[in-house]
Amino acid sequence: MKWSIVGCGYVGTELVESLGHHHVVTVTKRDASSFKTSVNKAINFCAPSLPTAWVADSTVVFSIPATEHSPAWEREFVKAAASYGARRLIYLSSSTMYPPANGGWVDETTPPRLDHERGRKRFDAEQAFLNAAEEFATEACSLRLVGIYGPGRGVVARMKAGKYRLVGDGTNYVNRIHVADIVSAIRLVADAPQLPSRVYNVADDNPSPSIEFAKAVSRQLSLPMPPVFKAEEVTPRIARMLTSNRRVSNKLIKKELGFSPRYPSYEDALEELIQRPNSRVL
Repeated sequence: MKWSIVGCGYVGTELVESLGHHHVVTVTKRDASSFKTSVNKAINFCAPSLPTAWVADSTVVFSIPATEHSPAWEREFVKAAASYGARRLIYLSSSTMYPPANGGWVDETTPPRLDHERGRKRFDAEQAFLNAAEEFATEACSLRLVGIYGPGRGVVARMKAGKYRLVGDGTNYVNRIHVADIVSAIRLVADAPQLPSRVYNVADDNPSPSIEFAKAVSRQLSLPMPPVFKAEEVTPRIARMLTSNRRVSNKLIKKELGFSPRYPSYEDALEELIQRPNSRVL
């Protein structure tokens, strides 16, 4: 299979590692010379650039957040990709667009919260991408990712570095997904004979309060608990993420595509992250 990974950062690099030498892989970055993993082609690329023949017959994974060129650029990107014969388009989105839920569950049918700029821009870009795919007759879906963790990233890494902090009393639910499980979800979408839905949440099975994770890491590493901040003492983005108090359901992708996370909760990954913090499991 041919792959084009547009905006190849943390998730994209893990995807490349999982593909090995059995696939033809093109990646793009703002500075492609900084990409150290072996691929067939690395291209300098950023908004508002458009794809060319390198996307032909490819599964295209689009991992660039909304920019000042959005949502018009997403439409033009899809139009160009379709004209060169891209096989399937996968937009990596975010659950940040969901509203607070007072500890309740949200799913793909939950109306987005559009009263803050970050969520609204992400939703508009996602919808422009998906609508353009429909307009130009190219298969596409969006994966709405929750908080990503894995080797070198997440609470364990930040607590080791003394950079993690709790917001409020830490009892609000936080949603997480291991990067290995994101890669699994991407590959499921790429391999599916058809895509029954346009949007799938990608989250683990067990959202949990941030204080529980912090206590577990603190205990395992013999570290003090992280400092506590009020919501107004951190950036609006961090405050929204840690106080939105929602649980993001993964039932749809499990039902329609057979998604089964290797790490159903942070507890399943914690020992590995502590003992082998930089190891890949793909």
